[in-house]
Amino acid sequence: MDMQDILARQKAAHLRDGAPTAEQRIQRMATHDSLTGLPNRAHFTEKLELAIASEKHPFAVLFIDLDGFKPVNDSLGHEAGDALLREIGSRIRGAVRADDVVGRLGGDEFIVLLRDIAQPREAARVAAKIRLLVGQPLHIHGRALGVTPSIGIAIHPDDANTAAGLLRAADLAMYEAKRGGKDRHAFFSDLQPGAFAPDSGPVKRSWAPV
Repeated sequence: MDMQDILARQKAAHLRDGAPTAEQRIQRMATHDSLTGLPNRAHFTEKLELAIASEKHPFAVLFIDLDGFKPVNDSLGHEAGDALLREIGSRIRGAVRADDVVGRLGGDEFIVLLRDIAQPREAARVAAKIRLLVGQPLHIHGRALGVTPSIGIAIHPDDANTAAGLLRAADLAMYEAKRGGKDRHAFFSDLQPGAFAPDSGPVKRSWAPV
């Protein structure tokens, strides 16, 4: 039996046992964040573009930035910071539905695709749930740590019609939440009247944000 036969049998065994093949592991490394296991920026953007092309109902994008992460990372080191980020990712994942998408953009930034919402208040309720779960104390390396999320919300199709536009709108709304005192959520429509959507000119609202 030559090496090619051995490798073929190993691959077949992996498939039979349900273990990931080398190709599957490489694919996952390319599409998922190695720290949290969540979709990375590129893979999340692909899913967002697919939602824009296929979703028949409005959906929301939530841009999440952690307040108070840098002091934790600086004072306790990257190991503690990484443990905190893994736990935060898990908490955000637990706050949404199974068919929603949670990704990590990098650093202390997370992103959520909240599918099929009837009204913006549904996105606000999820944002409030994320704030509640993320804001609970975390016990890492024997210490109780606390961070809070600032969350920006953009609605498709009201705020933008492209993936880049929705991410930009949600990012701008997140900064509005931070300016309002942190540990808040804000809609893109909370920005001053007449604000321009990132890719579609002046915003025309069909809903009043809550």
